[in-house]
Amino acid sequence: MSQNREKNGKHTYRTACLPTRLLPAAAGRRSFVPVFMLLLFWTASGCSRDSHSAFSGSTRDLLSQAPYRVSHQPGVLLPDMREQWGAYGLYGWKNRSEQEPNRCYVWSEQKTAGLNLYACSQKDRNLSLHMFLPESAQKENAAQHAAIRLNGTALGEAEIGRQSRAYTFQAPKTAWNIGDNILEIEVDELHAIASGDFAGIGLERVVYDKPVLAGANTSKRLLKLENRTSVTYAVEQPVETELVISGRTKGPGRLDVIFRFMDLVTGGVSGPSGPLHKIPSREGRIEGRIEGRILLPRKPGSVLQITLAWTGEDGVNSAATFRELTLRESELIDRPPIILISIDTLSARHLSLHGYPRATTPNIERFAKTAVTFEKCMSNSTWTLPSYLSMMSGLFPSAHKRKIDFQKVNHPLMDWDFWSMAQNRWTLAEMLHASGYRTAEFIDHLFLSNKFFLNQGFDTVDASAIDAGKIDPRSGIRHIMPRVNAWLESIDRSAPFFLFIHLFDVHGPYLPSAKWKGRFSGDNLYDPDDTAFAGGMLNAFGSIPEYISEWYVPEGEKPERIKTAPIAAAYDEEVIGVDACIGQFFTRLEKLGLMERSLVMINADHGESMTAHDYYFGHGVMYDDVTWVPFIVHMPGAEQAGLRVKQPVQSVDLYPTVRELIGMDPEEGHFHGRSLLPIIRGRVPRKIPVFCEGGIMEQAAVELSGWKLIETSPAMLSSNANMITNPRVPVEWIREHAPELEHKGLTQEMHDRIFGRDAVAAGSSPVQSLKKLLQGPFHELYYLPDDPEEKENLADQHPDKVKELLEYLRSCRKLGEEAQKHAQFVSGPAEMSEADLEKLKQLGYIDK
Repeated sequence: MSQNREKNGKHTYRTACLPTRLLPAAAGRRSFVPVFMLLLFWTASGCSRDSHSAFSGSTRDLLSQAPYRVSHQPGVLLPDMREQWGAYGLYGWKNRSEQEPNRCYVWSEQKTAGLNLYACSQKDRNLSLHMFLPESAQKENAAQHAAIRLNGTALGEAEIGRQSRAYTFQAPKTAWNIGDNILEIEVDELHAIASGDFAGIGLERVVYDKPVLAGANTSKRLLKLENRTSVTYAVEQPVETELVISGRTKGPGRLDVIFRFMDLVTGGVSGPSGPLHKIPSREGRIEGRIEGRILLPRKPGSVLQITLAWTGEDGVNSAATFRELTLRESELIDRPPIILISIDTLSARHLSLHGYPRATTPNIERFAKTAVTFEKCMSNSTWTLPSYLSMMSGLFPSAHKRKIDFQKVNHPLMDWDFWSMAQNRWTLAEMLHASGYRTAEFIDHLFLSNKFFLNQGFDTVDASAIDAGKIDPRSGIRHIMPRVNAWLESIDRSAPFFLFIHLFDVHGPYLPSAKWKGRFSGDNLYDPDDTAFAGGMLNAFGSIPEYISEWYVPEGEKPERIKTAPIAAAYDEEVIGVDACIGQFFTRLEKLGLMERSLVMINADHGESMTAHDYYFGHGVMYDDVTWVPFIVHMPGAEQAGLRVKQPVQSVDLYPTVRELIGMDPEEGHFHGRSLLPIIRGRVPRKIPVFCEGGIMEQAAVELSGWKLIETSPAMLSSNANMITNPRVPVEWIREHAPELEHKGLTQEMHDRIFGRDAVAAGSSPVQSLKKLLQGPFHELYYLPDDPEEKENLADQHPDKVKELLEYLRSCRKLGEEAQKHAQFVSGPAEMSEADLEKLKQLGYIDK
């Protein structure tokens, strides 16, 4: 579920500016009407003073953690220099201009941009927008025409010039909701600006009412609600739980404690069944002391939302202040610190832990002696974005694939446009936050940023490594780990926390630091005389992509072939460099007294192909170089230290495993993976297939009992570059349509000549004949115990095994497709700036 954050001094809390759960259309906004009001502990509800003994287990202090949702009326919106509009920005906005660092504004980069104006009442208001047209590089006297809408109601239009000024619109009572209100600003065109980007308008300030505030100050353990404001906490309950409330009111009013259940599959919200209770009051009002206890309702497959809403009398200055919101549990629940270290692009094949000849991971090997090592873990996708979507949701990748109306997209679609975390997903971080964990992530890739909503559930999001880039020698793990250490020093380490560390160093281009560069040169692990075509297009077979090869070519030279061994060695040198830093981090954890009592996990989103299968230094294919990733789990207390598990597992198993470890039922989330705790603790459950999908074409793989089936349809979801270089294309076809491919890799110039507009106009483009040749589906079958390099395709010799595994493959696909039907995306594809696109180009996601 979406978790929206707003700054309150130094403290972070979530606001209601984006829907935290989208209700089913048939239910409408009022599907959660049932209200549970405070029970004083001397009422006839059965919660007597003696019942305290029933809740003598663990306690959780809600006031010390950020609420899931805060509903208040800010009245005035100002852009934040770092977070743009924070939780109020819906879509279409970009950071302020870097050329004007002392001016605080945000500009739109789409024709329609949206803000959420939360209101505590329905009334006539004046809406004032301080707007201007950002500096235009093309039109000196340019002006911008804009139409303004509130919840679909047209408020008026404006001609916006270069000078910032207030444009005021009458917003009638009928246009407002109590709660979320969607303000849209739509312009006729986008203008080129000095930075090279395109802008619609600049916006410096929005004024629509007086502030009515709700504030959660987690450091002072204080919550204050003014009139018509509320806060919501999401609570996971492994056992029976009661809520203890203590506070005071200023002035008379009504306090409602509202319970709603969020379904973990659909995201639907409903009220619980059971009797309604009302707080004893005088003529419906309370004033003065608030004190009571409530037994919380539970519902399998759902998470409880607890909303505290204060409604004061109109015209009276009233508020409710809480100094205790405590959850008391009927049993002691162990909530250990949880640390997940995920190393992007780390192939398990390249770990000496798994028998790789080079000593790449000595520190991880020492760590594994105190941990559980899974000998075979399959990634659920071959590239970063869908892989992390699966890892953080416990659902197969296709559950996160959006359907796009191509007519509403004004830019060429890229792979990442189809993927996002739906706001109604209940992520790993959200689950842990609702279980009492403080959550933080340190990330190094745009695909893990808020552009794709992968930050749902995190109190702290540090994405500064993304800005540092891959090329800067001070970037990557050297940038991230000092910040991680500082965060650990700053928090209460006796309270549970979840720390997610994403490391990007191993991803191409492989640029090991001076300390490790050359470490594996000359050992002849790879054929020193092996060469490949250099400077090929992305996702093409038979050539080294340009973003990799350019680092191994002397300046000014463009040889057709270069040696592959130095590139493979550089990858391994990146691996040992990351391993060394992780070793230092583990030493730090030991000094802080955290290692012994923590759940510490190491994994990866996918691996990397070196030279096998004619696919060089990339990760879009389904072979084990790419799909086999490490998964090492240090249990609290070093339980089962040194255990090595041979049964294959997969990345979607991580979430349900963590869920069960902290006392929750792992089945309640309806995950596509399963908890691995039974395997860790000696049980041998039935074997199930592990599954991977996605990549440079329509493809999927399934593995069971040593057999691995790969199904590919190279003509589907494939680029022309990928199709024409596919190993399945007959040599005779190449000689007829692109004979130069026999002697060199596919370059951009060659591609444009074969597939460009001139070829299409002349009727000589070979796209259709290629698609016919590569229609598929094609099947590859490997028995990995005898053929770990996946060289001998046994599909023709074992048709029954192909048929058996195909049934599993289609079943896994169906699970993802069914889950996708529940995905609710509240925004379109992520908007990428020119700077973003340049970063992705350096990382090999866009051809240069």
